[in-house]
Amino acid sequence: MLKKEPVYNRNNSLFPVSDLSNNSVTVSADVSGRIYGGVSKQMGAAVSNNLVSINVGRIGSDVLGGYSNSGNVTENTVEVTGSVRVNSGVYGGQSISGTASGNTVRIGSGATVTGSIYGGENTYGAATGNTVIIDNGVVNSTIMGGRSSDENVTDNTIIIDNAIVKGNVFGGNTNSGIATGNTVIVKGNSDISQTDLTGGYGRISSDNTLQFWSAGLSAQNIGRFQNLQFILPGTIGDGDILLTLTNGVQTNISDSKISVAMAAGGKTLNVGNTVTLLKNDAGINKTGVTQTTMTGVQGVSLDYDFVVNLDPADPDQTRLTTTVTSKHISKGSTIFSTGRLATVGFLNQGGDFALGEGLSRAKDVSTKKGIGVFGAVGGSDMRYDTGSGSSSKASGSHFLVGVAGKLDSAQDRDLIASAYVEAGWGDISGHNAVTAASGDSHYYGLGLITRYQQNEGQFKGLYGQINARIGKASTDSHSQLVSAEGNRGSIDKEATYYGAGAGVGYLKELNASYSLDFSAEYQWTHLNGYEADIARDPYRFDDIDSQRTKVGARLSYTDSQQFTPYIGMAWEHEFSGKANGTTYELSLDELSLKGDSGIVEVGVNVKAGNTGRLSFDANVSGYVGQREGVAGKFRMNYAF
Repeated sequence: MLKKEPVYNRNNSLFPVSDLSNNSVTVSADVSGRIYGGVSKQMGAAVSNNLVSINVGRIGSDVLGGYSNSGNVTENTVEVTGSVRVNSGVYGGQSISGTASGNTVRIGSGATVTGSIYGGENTYGAATGNTVIIDNGVVNSTIMGGRSSDENVTDNTIIIDNAIVKGNVFGGNTNSGIATGNTVIVKGNSDISQTDLTGGYGRISSDNTLQFWSAGLSAQNIGRFQNLQFILPGTIGDGDILLTLTNGVQTNISDSKISVAMAAGGKTLNVGNTVTLLKNDAGINKTGVTQTTMTGVQGVSLDYDFVVNLDPADPDQTRLTTTVTSKHISKGSTIFSTGRLATVGFLNQGGDFALGEGLSRAKDVSTKKGIGVFGAVGGSDMRYDTGSGSSSKASGSHFLVGVAGKLDSAQDRDLIASAYVEAGWGDISGHNAVTAASGDSHYYGLGLITRYQQNEGQFKGLYGQINARIGKASTDSHSQLVSAEGNRGSIDKEATYYGAGAGVGYLKELNASYSLDFSAEYQWTHLNGYEADIARDPYRFDDIDSQRTKVGARLSYTDSQQFTPYIGMAWEHEFSGKANGTTYELSLDELSLKGDSGIVEVGVNVKAGNTGRLSFDANVSGYVGQREGVAGKFRMNYAF
């Protein structure tokens, strides 16, 4: 019944063993008296961090998370859910003259409270930052986020979500103090038809907010809200009414600020659609209302321009309406494409690494028929200009394990092949004119490379090669975009990648000490598209195809049998790399990797011992142009 055995007094009330703080009391039976999470009647003693949880039973008197005569009452919680009926009041925290702050009351599904509910209640002290949440519960009396007789009530919050509330609601209530910064939030299909909603009741009322997430509801009236925030639900349509006020008294929203947004998912509105935010047949006083032209966002992806009708000459002063004047994709939405392009860039970096290492190792064993086993590790840090003021960045490590060998014993030619397993892990990020994102990417897959080179005759030095790879790649990117619901715009998806390529070249021995390798190649990388739910916005990302050509030359010093330093230069052109997609059936702005890059590399190959079976290679490359950055690698190879 109780996590801590209570002490009963003669009135059958429950007191915790430890009077002041950090108590946890669970009730699952009928109790006729009061229930306290923490209690103190000592002068100035604080009561904090206590929890009362009631899941079964009929409660005959008040429930208090924390109580103090003259001390502060903070961070106490009362949770009532399940088959429970409380026939009196519920207080997150109550103090006579201290401060009541940060206390919480939660009334959940199946629970009914017939008395008043206070997040924090005080007589002579302030009530600050308290919260009341009614989530599928029933409340038959008044709800106050914060209440004080004489002092200020500030920053208190009430959330009514799919609940039934039959009493009046006050974000903050004070007789002679100031009520400021209090918020009332209404969500779902709540029944508030018998309720007056008040933001801040006091000597001065300022900066109190009504945040309304529902449609088709009715209430008695609303008042003392300086901010009216309407988040239109996904079920909304042209001509719908959000809130109808029915007590026959004019609604006063004068000098308030109005904002409109769209909840993510569901339907969208079209240009020219009109929605009634408030309706009151007794009239609505709109004097001094500001922000008549607003941009509202659906989720994190769709921008609307709304105009609220405040024309004093309008014969219909019984409605507060808003009309959509434009609708377009949010400029920040391309941030999710930058994450996908960063993944493609990282795959290309890994593909270049695998191709270079696989061919190098195959050539190492081409002097005789045999098999070489090799492993290599590399790193890269690249930034890509993706257009439209956006960029992508990918940096990380690449790993390669494979076998390579000569496929025949002919002396006048080399037919060699390499098969490998590849993997990579790295960080990715993206930026556009509106926001930024960061995360990580990884890939793993298989690859195959085959090369033919002529060693004798008039075509000596000519070679050709083909390659292919397939695997899985992930994109896990988190943007700074946050929807009205509080959902962050993030993508975490895995997709298949595959690709192929071909190249030709000519290896020219300049003299006994130097050789020059001219090469030209084409590489294609494909990353599958997919559907994604981003902050509840429906996205469809198209496939991305990267198509690159590279032309270059490498000069090697070959006079030493053990040390072969080299330097190279190349020009790379990306023809495509386009990232497209849709959200709410509207096309995203296209981004791409298209452009030119210059590459410079330096490296050295070292063969250990007299046999040369064990060899090492180290290399560093610099990139300028469309992709900018550096890449490095280290390889170890052993030929049997």
